[in-house]
Amino acid sequence: MNKLQNFLKGLIKENPVLVLVLGTCPTLAISTSVIAAFGMGIAATAVLILSNMAISAIRKIVPDPVRIPCYIVVIAGFVTVVELVMEAYAFSLYQSLGVYLSLIVVNCIILGRAEMYASKHGVVDSAIDGAGMGIGFTLAICAMAAIRETLGCGTFCGLPVPWFHENPIGILTMAPGGFFVFGCMIALINKISQGQGHQEEGIRLRRLPRLRQGVLQRKGGGCEMKTMILVILTAAITNNYVLVKFLGICPFLGVSKKLDQATGMSLAVIFVEVLATAVTWPIYHFLLAGKVDFTYMETVVFILVIAALVQLVEIVLKRYVPALHKSLGVYLPLITTNCGVLGVTMNVIADGMNYGEALLTALGCGLGFFLAMVLFSGVRSRVAEAEPPKSFEGLPITLVSAAIVSLSFFGLTGIIDRLFG
Repeated sequence: MNKLQNFLKGLIKENPVLVLVLGTCPTLAISTSVIAAFGMGIAATAVLILSNMAISAIRKIVPDPVRIPCYIVVIAGFVTVVELVMEAYAFSLYQSLGVYLSLIVVNCIILGRAEMYASKHGVVDSAIDGAGMGIGFTLAICAMAAIRETLGCGTFCGLPVPWFHENPIGILTMAPGGFFVFGCMIALINKISQGQGHQEEGIRLRRLPRLRQGVLQRKGGGCEMKTMILVILTAAITNNYVLVKFLGICPFLGVSKKLDQATGMSLAVIFVEVLATAVTWPIYHFLLAGKVDFTYMETVVFILVIAALVQLVEIVLKRYVPALHKSLGVYLPLITTNCGVLGVTMNVIADGMNYGEALLTALGCGLGFFLAMVLFSGVRSRVAEAEPPKSFEGLPITLVSAAIVSLSFFGLTGIIDRLFG
């Protein structure tokens, strides 16, 4: 393969989003605004190129057993650099991308190219591969954003589009619309490629709803039981990390085929999320945000802590529950790169929660992941018996089904508001 073919494969034949179906979390979360999508694409491309070059350069001196943690640290370092540059020179875009900018560190496109390509090829070829994949990711996410912003908001790059501006389809800017549009785009790719695309076998970016101000008032030094329940339900349902915030999409799509695997993965994620929050919250407040400001190291430190905790969970499951350990396969160590886990630890700090609130939120997010996984496992068992159009077979119909499940959570939001209003 020559250098031009190496570059072009990421644009079309092996497009990371529409063909390989990687990087689904930012693709779904950021694609309500073309400007935000373009910014995310440029940031991810920069990290792809730099991390590919660095990993290719050190590939011969990194011991094989620790290569993945080393790659993650390298990627986290470049993500931190990109964050600091964007915060200094494009602050409004930095604010609009929010936590999803930091979560580039767990974007499976970047780690996947590091493991599959950069660790086996030279620096120049790795840089070209990173550029091709990054531009392919940017084109795909911008195409999806153009559809969702134009039809959902009636604007394009913030500018009003005639007719659509007066007749927007608002649901396309919401979570169900993201799943639906993504599913239809992959179905279109399948149709064009005559079924050779991905087949599943084997904003205007706005801040998501937060708890109403004053809801976490304390009495007697602790939260009331009603408030504790509200915090958990808000994290589990109103702000469900999978079906509303688009975090943890990879295991959601990959491990939800069978109920026992979905349950096992969910319990592992709950444990890791709560434990990671319990460890990272004090690290941030007492070490990183101490007298000397090291808060810019948040991404690097948090991903290392999560990696260590996942390794602990894997050891325990392998020793005491070998059947579950085997059934989870590669998805268990990939909890390290589950953006839902890292997202929880960073969001509870960004939202200014105290230690108790942070732990309750982490528990709620874990329970929300469990609820989404179990519900969707049941839905997929029925979808497997259906006979959709050929282009919708596999992942497209799965994403459309996810859109319907996501839509159902909006009704549950109203119930919670009514109960605790």
